[in-house]
Amino acid sequence: MVDIRAGRLVLDGCDVSGGASAGVAVHNGADPRVRRNRITNSQDAGVWVSGNGAGLFEDNIVIGNRRAAWNVSGADRTRMIRR
Repeated sequence: MVDIRAGRLVLDGCDVSGGASAGVAVHNGADPRVRRNRITNSQDAGVWVSGNGAGLFEDNIVIGNRRAAWNVSGADRTRMIRR
């Protein structure tokens, strides 16, 4: 699991698999760049963004997670791009 609580982390070209909750979690104030990753087999959503979390998500493969691929709540600055 990648747990992003603050800042502008760049996560690029990684394999995130088997998280105990979400594969990638973005919390209040964080604004990461998440590109070209494979996010699979998490026990919750593949990507979870909450509160005032934000982020730019491009060209990610999000499959095989127990719940939804994406769970975005209260995060009005999140941008998702699929090419």
